[in-house]
Amino acid sequence: MTVLGFERERLLADALSDGVVALSDTGRLNWWNASAERLLGLRPEHHQKEIMRLLKGTGIRTLFSNHIESLSIVRKVRRKTWHLTLSLREYRAGGQLLIVQDTTELEGFVNMRKDFIANVSHELRTPLTVFRGYLELIQDGAITDLGHDSPVLQQMNDQCHRMESLVKGLLLLSRLESNGPDLSMHQLFSPGALLESIVRDAKQVSQGRHTFKCDIDNSLSLMGEVNEIQSTFSNLIMNAVRYTPGRGDIKVSWKKEKDCAVFSVSDTGIGISAKHIDKLTQRFYRVDQARSQASGGTGLGLAIVKHVLVRHDAELVITSEPNKGSTFSCRFPLDNKDE
Repeated sequence: MTVLGFERERLLADALSDGVVALSDTGRLNWWNASAERLLGLRPEHHQKEIMRLLKGTGIRTLFSNHIESLSIVRKVRRKTWHLTLSLREYRAGGQLLIVQDTTELEGFVNMRKDFIANVSHELRTPLTVFRGYLELIQDGAITDLGHDSPVLQQMNDQCHRMESLVKGLLLLSRLESNGPDLSMHQLFSPGALLESIVRDAKQVSQGRHTFKCDIDNSLSLMGEVNEIQSTFSNLIMNAVRYTPGRGDIKVSWKKEKDCAVFSVSDTGIGISAKHIDKLTQRFYRVDQARSQASGGTGLGLAIVKHVLVRHDAELVITSEPNKGSTFSCRFPLDNKDE
Protein backbone atom coordinates (compact mmCIF):
# COMPACT_ATOMS: atom_id res chain seq x y z
CA MET A 1 0.00 0.00 0.00
CA THR A 2 1.31 3.46 -0.86
CA VAL A 3 1.89 6.08 1.82
CA LEU A 4 -0.99 8.07 0.35
CA GLY A 5 -3.27 5.04 0.53
CA PHE A 6 -2.27 4.33 4.13
CA GLU A 7 -2.96 7.91 5.17
CA ARG A 8 -6.35 7.74 3.47
CA GLU A 9 -7.23 4.61 5.45
CA ARG A 10 -6.08 6.27 8.67
CA LEU A 11 -8.32 9.26 7.96
CA LEU A 12 -11.27 6.94 7.31
CA ALA A 13 -10.54 5.03 10.52
CA ASP A 14 -10.36 8.28 12.49
CA ALA A 15 -13.85 9.17 11.24
CA LEU A 16 -15.32 6.05 12.88
CA SER A 17 -17.19 6.43 16.16
CA ASP A 18 -15.96 2.98 17.24
CA GLY A 19 -12.41 2.59 18.43
CA VAL A 20 -10.12 0.40 16.28
CA VAL A 21 -6.78 -0.92 17.52
CA ALA A 22 -4.47 -2.95 15.24
CA LEU A 23 -2.63 -5.60 17.26
CA SER A 24 0.32 -7.74 16.29
CA ASP A 25 0.08 -11.52 16.50
CA THR A 26 1.58 -11.21 20.00
CA GLY A 27 -1.01 -8.67 21.15
CA ARG A 28 1.09 -5.51 20.88
CA LEU A 29 -0.37 -2.20 19.71
CA ASN A 30 0.63 -1.29 16.15
CA TRP A 31 -1.77 1.63 15.56
CA TRP A 32 -5.15 2.94 16.63
CA ASN A 33 -7.72 5.46 15.50
CA ALA A 34 -8.84 8.66 17.23
CA SER A 35 -11.85 7.02 18.91
CA ALA A 36 -9.67 4.30 20.48
CA GLU A 37 -7.30 6.98 21.75
CA ARG A 38 -10.22 8.83 23.35
CA LEU A 39 -12.00 5.80 24.81
CA LEU A 40 -8.97 3.84 26.05
CA GLY A 41 -6.72 6.79 26.86
CA LEU A 42 -4.00 5.65 24.48
CA ARG A 43 -0.86 7.76 24.03
CA PRO A 44 2.12 7.61 21.63
CA GLU A 45 4.27 5.87 24.25
CA HIS A 46 1.80 2.95 24.23
CA HIS A 47 2.95 1.94 20.73
CA GLN A 48 4.19 -1.68 20.76
CA LYS A 49 2.99 -2.14 24.33
CA GLU A 50 1.00 -5.29 25.19
CA ILE A 51 -2.74 -4.65 25.25
CA MET A 52 -3.15 -7.11 28.12
CA ARG A 53 -0.87 -5.02 30.30
CA LEU A 54 -2.61 -1.77 29.40
CA LEU A 55 -6.03 -3.24 30.20
CA LYS A 56 -4.91 -5.34 33.14
CA GLY A 57 -7.72 -6.20 35.54
CA THR A 58 -10.51 -5.98 32.95
CA GLY A 59 -10.65 -9.69 32.10
CA ILE A 60 -9.26 -9.12 28.61
CA ARG A 61 -7.40 -12.45 28.64
CA THR A 62 -10.74 -14.25 28.31
CA LEU A 63 -11.33 -12.33 25.09
CA PHE A 64 -8.07 -13.55 23.55
CA SER A 65 -8.58 -17.12 24.71
CA ASN A 66 -11.90 -17.19 22.80
CA HIS A 67 -13.86 -17.96 25.94
CA ILE A 68 -16.20 -15.07 25.12
CA GLU A 69 -17.18 -13.17 21.95
CA SER A 70 -17.17 -9.74 23.58
CA LEU A 71 -16.13 -8.16 26.84
CA SER A 72 -17.81 -5.31 28.71
CA ILE A 73 -15.49 -3.11 30.74
CA VAL A 74 -15.53 0.22 32.58
CA ARG A 75 -12.63 2.53 31.78
CA LYS A 76 -11.86 5.85 33.45
CA VAL A 77 -10.02 8.28 31.20
CA ARG A 78 -9.25 11.86 32.21
CA ARG A 79 -11.98 11.97 34.89
CA LYS A 80 -14.60 10.56 32.51
CA THR A 81 -15.97 7.06 32.96
CA TRP A 82 -16.69 5.06 29.81
CA HIS A 83 -18.71 1.86 29.52
CA LEU A 84 -17.12 -0.10 26.67
CA THR A 85 -17.63 -3.34 24.77
CA LEU A 86 -14.50 -4.95 23.31
CA SER A 87 -14.40 -7.57 20.55
CA LEU A 88 -11.73 -9.06 18.29
CA ARG A 89 -11.62 -9.35 14.49
CA GLU A 90 -9.07 -11.09 12.30
CA TYR A 91 -6.87 -8.67 10.35
CA ARG A 92 -5.94 -9.58 6.78
CA ALA A 93 -2.38 -8.25 7.20
CA GLY A 94 -1.86 -10.54 10.17
CA GLY A 95 -2.66 -9.99 13.81
CA GLN A 96 -6.06 -8.84 15.04
CA LEU A 97 -8.23 -5.77 15.29
CA LEU A 98 -9.63 -4.81 18.68
CA ILE A 99 -12.99 -3.09 18.19
CA VAL A 100 -14.03 -0.73 21.00
CA GLN A 101 -17.68 0.32 21.16
CA ASP A 102 -18.90 3.09 23.47
CA THR A 103 -21.96 1.80 25.36
CA THR A 104 -22.02 4.57 27.99
CA GLU A 105 -25.28 6.06 26.74
CA LEU A 106 -26.89 2.62 26.44
CA GLU A 107 -25.80 1.82 29.99
CA GLY A 108 -27.44 5.05 31.09
CA PHE A 109 -30.70 3.98 29.45
CA VAL A 110 -30.51 0.56 31.13
CA ASN A 111 -29.99 2.18 34.53
CA MET A 112 -32.82 4.61 33.81
CA ARG A 113 -35.14 1.69 33.06
CA LYS A 114 -34.11 -0.05 36.29
CA ASP A 115 -34.74 3.14 38.26
CA PHE A 116 -38.07 3.59 36.51
CA ILE A 117 -39.27 0.09 37.40
CA ALA A 118 -38.09 0.53 40.98
CA ASN A 119 -39.85 3.90 41.25
CA VAL A 120 -43.13 2.62 39.81
CA SER A 121 -43.04 -0.33 42.21
CA HIS A 122 -42.42 2.04 45.11
CA GLU A 123 -45.23 4.40 44.07
CA LEU A 124 -47.74 1.55 43.82
CA ARG A 125 -46.67 -0.13 47.04
CA THR A 126 -48.21 2.49 49.36
CA PRO A 127 -51.79 2.43 48.00
CA LEU A 128 -51.73 -1.34 47.63
CA THR A 129 -50.54 -1.68 51.23
CA VAL A 130 -53.43 0.52 52.37
CA PHE A 131 -55.96 -1.56 50.41
CA ARG A 132 -54.59 -4.86 51.64
CA GLY A 133 -54.38 -3.73 55.26
CA TYR A 134 -57.96 -2.49 55.41
CA LEU A 135 -59.34 -5.49 53.51
CA GLU A 136 -57.66 -7.86 55.97
CA LEU A 137 -59.12 -5.91 58.90
CA ILE A 138 -62.58 -6.00 57.32
CA GLN A 139 -62.30 -9.75 56.69
CA ASP A 140 -61.22 -10.32 60.29
CA GLY A 141 -64.19 -8.31 61.55
CA ALA A 142 -61.97 -5.66 63.15
CA ILE A 143 -63.70 -2.94 61.10
CA THR A 144 -67.49 -2.99 60.95
CA ASP A 145 -68.47 0.67 60.56
CA LEU A 146 -68.32 1.30 56.80
CA GLY A 147 -70.95 3.99 56.39
CA HIS A 148 -70.76 6.76 53.81
CA ASP A 149 -68.67 8.90 56.16
CA SER A 150 -66.24 6.13 57.05
CA PRO A 151 -62.61 7.39 57.13
CA VAL A 152 -61.57 3.93 55.96
CA LEU A 153 -63.55 4.24 52.74
CA GLN A 154 -62.33 7.81 52.32
CA GLN A 155 -58.69 6.80 52.59
CA MET A 156 -59.16 3.86 50.22
CA ASN A 157 -60.89 6.16 47.76
CA ASP A 158 -58.02 8.66 47.98
CA GLN A 159 -55.47 5.93 47.32
CA CYS A 160 -57.55 4.66 44.41
CA HIS A 161 -57.52 8.13 42.86
CA ARG A 162 -53.76 8.28 43.41
CA MET A 163 -53.21 5.01 41.56
CA GLU A 164 -55.51 6.13 38.76
CA SER A 165 -53.56 9.39 38.36
CA LEU A 166 -50.30 7.48 38.37
CA VAL A 167 -51.43 5.03 35.68
CA LYS A 168 -52.81 7.84 33.51
CA GLY A 169 -49.55 9.74 33.86
CA LEU A 170 -47.50 6.67 32.95
CA LEU A 171 -49.63 5.95 29.88
CA LEU A 172 -49.38 9.57 28.71
CA LEU A 173 -45.63 9.69 29.29
CA SER A 174 -45.19 6.39 27.42
CA ARG A 175 -47.12 7.76 24.44
CA LEU A 176 -45.11 10.98 24.39
CA GLU A 177 -41.81 9.10 24.53
CA SER A 178 -42.72 6.40 22.01
CA ASN A 179 -44.43 8.38 19.28
CA GLY A 180 -43.30 11.44 17.40
CA PRO A 181 -45.58 14.48 17.26
CA ASP A 182 -48.65 14.06 15.07
CA LEU A 183 -48.63 17.32 13.13
CA SER A 184 -52.08 16.54 11.72
CA MET A 185 -53.40 17.14 15.25
CA HIS A 186 -51.80 20.58 15.49
CA GLN A 187 -54.08 23.56 15.11
CA LEU A 188 -53.87 27.30 15.52
CA PHE A 189 -55.64 28.40 18.68
CA SER A 190 -55.57 31.11 21.31
CA PRO A 191 -54.67 29.64 24.71
CA GLY A 192 -56.48 32.47 26.50
CA ALA A 193 -59.80 30.65 26.97
CA LEU A 194 -57.94 27.46 27.86
CA LEU A 195 -55.97 29.25 30.57
CA GLU A 196 -59.06 30.88 32.02
CA SER A 197 -60.66 27.44 32.36
CA ILE A 198 -57.55 25.97 34.06
CA VAL A 199 -57.33 28.93 36.46
CA ARG A 200 -60.99 28.42 37.43
CA ASP A 201 -60.22 24.79 38.27
CA ALA A 202 -57.12 25.87 40.21
CA LYS A 203 -59.19 28.32 42.26
CA GLN A 204 -61.54 25.48 43.23
CA VAL A 205 -58.56 23.40 44.38
CA SER A 206 -57.16 26.43 46.22
CA GLN A 207 -60.49 27.05 48.03
CA GLY A 208 -59.67 30.71 48.52
CA ARG A 209 -56.23 30.15 50.06
CA HIS A 210 -54.38 31.96 47.24
CA THR A 211 -54.62 35.16 45.27
CA PHE A 212 -54.59 34.64 41.49
CA LYS A 213 -53.47 37.25 38.99
CA CYS A 214 -53.69 36.76 35.22
CA ASP A 215 -51.95 38.64 32.42
CA ILE A 216 -53.20 37.01 29.23
CA ASP A 217 -52.85 38.33 25.68
CA ASN A 218 -55.89 36.83 23.95
CA SER A 219 -54.60 37.99 20.55
CA LEU A 220 -51.51 35.77 20.83
CA SER A 221 -52.11 32.40 19.16
CA LEU A 222 -50.17 29.15 19.19
CA MET A 223 -49.87 26.27 16.74
CA GLY A 224 -49.95 22.99 18.62
CA GLU A 225 -51.81 19.96 19.95
CA VAL A 226 -54.46 21.41 22.24
CA ASN A 227 -54.75 18.48 24.66
CA GLU A 228 -50.99 18.30 25.17
CA ILE A 229 -50.74 22.05 25.73
CA GLN A 230 -53.64 21.91 28.18
CA SER A 231 -51.92 19.12 30.12
CA THR A 232 -48.71 21.17 30.29
CA PHE A 233 -50.31 24.41 31.43
CA SER A 234 -52.53 22.59 33.94
CA ASN A 235 -49.59 20.71 35.45
CA LEU A 236 -47.65 23.91 36.06
CA ILE A 237 -50.57 25.88 37.49
CA MET A 238 -51.68 23.06 39.79
CA ASN A 239 -48.09 22.63 41.01
CA ALA A 240 -48.10 26.29 42.00
CA VAL A 241 -51.27 25.69 44.05
CA ARG A 242 -49.82 22.59 45.73
CA TYR A 243 -46.51 24.14 46.75
CA THR A 244 -47.64 27.65 47.69
CA PRO A 245 -48.74 28.11 51.32
CA GLY A 246 -52.02 29.83 52.13
CA ARG A 247 -52.25 33.58 51.48
CA GLY A 248 -49.66 33.20 48.73
CA ASP A 249 -49.81 34.78 45.27
CA ILE A 250 -49.95 32.93 41.95
CA LYS A 251 -49.52 34.82 38.68
CA VAL A 252 -50.34 33.29 35.28
CA SER A 253 -49.25 35.03 32.10
CA TRP A 254 -49.37 34.44 28.35
CA LYS A 255 -47.63 37.06 26.27
CA LYS A 256 -45.07 37.76 23.58
CA GLU A 257 -41.45 38.28 24.58
CA LYS A 258 -39.14 39.15 21.67
CA ASP A 259 -39.39 36.18 19.26
CA CYS A 260 -41.23 33.84 21.63
CA ALA A 261 -44.75 33.26 22.93
CA VAL A 262 -44.24 32.70 26.65
CA PHE A 263 -46.52 31.01 29.17
CA SER A 264 -45.34 31.44 32.74
CA VAL A 265 -46.53 30.66 36.25
CA SER A 266 -45.00 32.54 39.18
CA ASP A 267 -45.72 31.83 42.82
CA THR A 268 -44.63 32.89 46.28
CA GLY A 269 -44.29 29.29 47.40
CA ILE A 270 -41.65 27.19 49.11
CA GLY A 271 -39.15 27.58 46.27
CA ILE A 272 -36.46 25.19 45.07
CA SER A 273 -32.71 25.24 45.71
CA ALA A 274 -30.43 25.46 42.67
CA LYS A 275 -29.06 21.91 43.08
CA HIS A 276 -32.51 20.43 42.34
CA ILE A 277 -33.57 22.49 39.32
CA ASP A 278 -31.78 20.49 36.60
CA LYS A 279 -33.32 17.25 37.93
CA LEU A 280 -36.93 18.40 38.26
CA THR A 281 -38.05 17.00 34.89
CA GLN A 282 -36.80 13.50 35.70
CA ARG A 283 -39.56 10.96 36.27
CA PHE A 284 -40.48 10.57 39.95
CA TYR A 285 -37.91 13.14 41.05
CA ARG A 286 -39.18 15.04 44.07
CA VAL A 287 -37.47 17.74 46.10
CA ASP A 288 -39.57 16.77 49.13
CA GLN A 289 -40.90 13.22 48.83
CA ALA A 290 -43.32 13.35 51.76
CA ARG A 291 -44.72 16.78 50.90
CA SER A 292 -45.23 15.88 47.24
CA GLN A 293 -47.12 12.69 48.03
CA ALA A 294 -49.22 14.44 50.67
CA SER A 295 -50.25 17.04 48.09
CA GLY A 296 -51.32 14.36 45.60
CA GLY A 297 -48.37 14.64 43.23
CA THR A 298 -47.33 11.62 41.17
CA GLY A 299 -43.81 12.80 40.35
CA LEU A 300 -44.55 12.63 36.60
CA GLY A 301 -45.96 16.09 35.93
CA LEU A 302 -42.76 17.92 34.98
CA ALA A 303 -41.50 14.94 32.96
CA ILE A 304 -44.71 15.17 30.92
CA VAL A 305 -44.25 18.95 30.57
CA LYS A 306 -40.72 18.48 29.26
CA HIS A 307 -41.76 15.95 26.60
CA VAL A 308 -44.72 18.02 25.43
CA LEU A 309 -42.51 21.08 25.02
CA VAL A 310 -39.90 19.09 23.08
CA ARG A 311 -42.65 18.00 20.70
CA HIS A 312 -43.53 21.68 20.16
CA ASP A 313 -39.92 22.89 19.73
CA ALA A 314 -40.29 24.79 22.99
CA GLU A 315 -38.25 24.91 26.19
CA LEU A 316 -38.92 25.01 29.91
CA VAL A 317 -37.09 27.68 31.92
CA ILE A 318 -37.15 27.43 35.72
CA THR A 319 -36.05 30.13 38.14
CA SER A 320 -36.51 29.70 41.86
CA GLU A 321 -35.24 30.66 45.29
CA PRO A 322 -36.01 28.78 48.51
CA ASN A 323 -38.75 30.40 50.60
CA LYS A 324 -39.32 33.11 48.00
CA GLY A 325 -41.09 31.27 45.18
CA SER A 326 -40.62 29.94 41.67
CA THR A 327 -41.32 30.82 38.05
CA PHE A 328 -41.89 28.15 35.41
CA SER A 329 -41.86 29.49 31.85
CA CYS A 330 -42.65 27.71 28.59
CA ARG A 331 -41.04 29.51 25.66
CA PHE A 332 -42.54 28.75 22.22
CA PRO A 333 -40.51 30.16 19.31
CA LEU A 334 -42.60 32.31 16.94
CA ASP A 335 -40.40 31.96 13.89
CA ASN A 336 -42.57 29.13 12.53
CA LYS A 337 -45.77 29.89 14.43
CA ASP A 338 -48.50 32.31 13.68
CA GLU A 339 -49.10 35.07 16.16
